Amino acid sequence: MRRLPDLDTALDVIHQPGHRSEKRVNVERRSAPEPGDYECRHSYFDLDVRSRKGAEPQLQLHRMARLRDYRTADGVRTNRSMITVPPRLKDTIQELLEDPDQPWTTGLIALAEFGAQVLWSEQTVLVVTKARHMGDAGE
Repeated sequence: MRRLPDLDTALDVIHQPGHRSEKRVNVERRSAPEPGDYECRHSYFDLDVRSRKGAEPQLQLHRMARLRDYRTADGVRTNRSMITVPPRLKDTIQELLEDPDQPWTTGLIALAEFGAQVLWSEQTVLVVTKARHMGDAGE
């Protein structure tokens, strides 16, 4: 079996302070809870589904819908994750976005949150398995 790379090393390199993160950060503002952070909410974002008969599906991100940059009291970034996003998934999200210059990562989180809400509200189960066939038809 092939040995996988040590991702801790990559994580250490990614989170090293660089020229960008050396700028002065307003930690008090960065650490203040935002509405989406409160436990009484069911979702981080406010989601609104609209019917669009005959139109292409679209993911609209309001200009203020952004992922928060969480910081500790010392100004160090926290609550960050390293994930692998398949290129086709990234392309699909970018195709859905109203403006291709919008951050696809925010779209990814919004879609995940929407999917979770649908599972909860419809009391359904989403079973995820490895793709075994080529093409959409599952041939």
